[in-house]
Amino acid sequence: MTSPRFGLSADHHPVVSGSLQDGTAVTLDVFTDTMVTRRLPQLWLRVTLQDGIAHAWPSVGILARPTGSEYYSAVHGLNEWLTPPTTEVPVLMRGTADAMDRRWHSLLHGLAGLVADPRFKEAVVTPRMVRVVVQAAEGERSAHLLLRQARFSVDTVPQPTIRRTLDMALELRSLAANAARRAAVDAI
Repeated sequence: MTSPRFGLSADHHPVVSGSLQDGTAVTLDVFTDTMVTRRLPQLWLRVTLQDGIAHAWPSVGILARPTGSEYYSAVHGLNEWLTPPTTEVPVLMRGTADAMDRRWHSLLHGLAGLVADPRFKEAVVTPRMVRVVVQAAEGERSAHLLLRQARFSVDTVPQPTIRRTLDMALELRSLAANAARRAAVDAI
């Protein structure tokens, strides 16, 4: 990442933004999810790639193990319900109307392939953005049960977790670009 900028989000979690070597803007941030009452609090890592131009692919997203309380999810904002490829994990897949076209099946299967990672939560691909959300840490049980607090045993998100999540986002962007190239060739 070049020219990294460090800051704090509204909930005082760290945010790092900068650019990749190809000029793509990248933002890494974490946020706490305490909405599900029968689960320990979760610390999520969100990696967002943003391009300055709109690409020729549809908006599509997948949410692993949906509960309906994912206030942070961009998948819930997409219009069309999509039938996801079969996975071992319950998923919700939504997109724009053009995502239902068979030309984008490789992108849908690429998204569904991410759910094999048990730490994966969400991925969204739009013409201007790719976003991946993974679990960075789970809350400490004692702090949650006794004090109803969201405390995590990590001070920083491990470098391999950040790298793996960034690689997922880059892979999705590449998958979408390849599907768009094939769609353009098929249209000729």
